[in-house]
Amino acid sequence: MSISGKATRAAIVAVAVLASAFGMTQPAHAAPTADDEQVTVGVQAFLDSQGLHHTVRALTVQEIRERGLATPGAVLQVVAPRLVTDAAKAPTTATQAKSPAVALVQSCWNHSWWGGSTNLGGLWGQTDVTWCGSGGLVTYTWSNCWGHDGGYPTYEYLGCSVSETYGVNWTAWDVWSQHNLCFAWIPLWGACGSNVQPWMKFRYNAGGVVTQLGSS
Repeated sequence: MSISGKATRAAIVAVAVLASAFGMTQPAHAAPTADDEQVTVGVQAFLDSQGLHHTVRALTVQEIRERGLATPGAVLQVVAPRLVTDAAKAPTTATQAKSPAVALVQSCWNHSWWGGSTNLGGLWGQTDVTWCGSGGLVTYTWSNCWGHDGGYPTYEYLGCSVSETYGVNWTAWDVWSQHNLCFAWIPLWGACGSNVQPWMKFRYNAGGVVTQLGSS
């Protein structure tokens, strides 16, 4: 979105509507339900206590093969993921294998979370992760963050960051991510007049359990 194409007056208007715009409403493809713990094989969308939206699901055997994630010799299984929002239930430490793991069975999962607004064209940030596990050790990890600012003159997506700890050949994989959402970009200043920076940290274990470790 070009800065030069935005009007200063629109920035002032955005400040006035900020309270209503930042309703943490989700993109239209999800249908959240409030809960502390979700167990499902298919796609499950839910809204957490911070107002951020999630989907978590197991990959099918076909998806694992098509994405090239299958470990040679491992039996592929579809295992229901489980999300836990109580960080006290997470293991205090992750441990590493002394030698590369030999996976006899393997399952994979996707988790996405996003926060922002769909009002006036939308402004939100999303983090996507995929991981696989043998039941004891993580065998594959992938993460990505991105965002959208659509249409409204003062909406600016200012970027995101992801930090990872542990992972392959560990019993868990920790992922922290944060997005910078500006609802009142002021072209005259070349700066943001009002923004939010939602962040979340999760632990993904080798059996499909997702534990929320912290959030903004």
